[in-house]
Amino acid sequence: MRTIDIKIDLYKFEELPQESKDRVQQKHAEYLYEDWYEYTYDYMKEIGHIIGIDIHNIYFSGFWSQGDGACFIGNYSYNAGNLNKLKKNYSQETDIIEIADQLLQIQKKYNYRITSTIARNHSHYSHENSVNVESVKHNDEPISDNDDLKIEIQMKKFMKIIYNKLEEQYNAEISIDMIKEKDFEYTINGEIYN
Repeated sequence: MRTIDIKIDLYKFEELPQESKDRVQQKHAEYLYEDWYEYTYDYMKEIGHIIGIDIHNIYFSGFWSQGDGACFIGNYSYNAGNLNKLKKNYSQETDIIEIADQLLQIQKKYNYRITSTIARNHSHYSHENSVNVESVKHNDEPISDNDDLKIEIQMKKFMKIIYNKLEEQYNAEISIDMIKEKDFEYTINGEIYN
């Protein structure tokens, strides 16, 4: 029998050559844990609930191709006090507060009785233009086409915000800081050493 000793040089991420760092970051993105987006889903569903949007499902694709984006299916109706709740608890979310304010202005015109259904159309994409938004006044009374369009625009703005937040979270998850935080050791080629 013969025994050999193998010496392997191990490196912290910051000690690797740039090519190996790039490889580590790419692999990290490929093997990102399956439900990395759940925090953003929960956060946006919570804010949606305050506005009066009951989000049943969120769909997205991203983040590099034409057709990437996010959308959701669900319902919308007036939620009393929503603007004050948002301003108090989510003051940093100025774009979302603006959406809630725009929806409130439309609701006022109809005595706060508008409801909307947000459903996917037959597109295979997952962005704000892959849904239909239909709004009616209580008892299925129609609202003006202009106000119907305004509600649709606000829902689609909310979907764009969801996508932006997902992209921010994704980029944070694959960031160099996150990789360094894991404190792995690597071979010179960027392979994780076990």
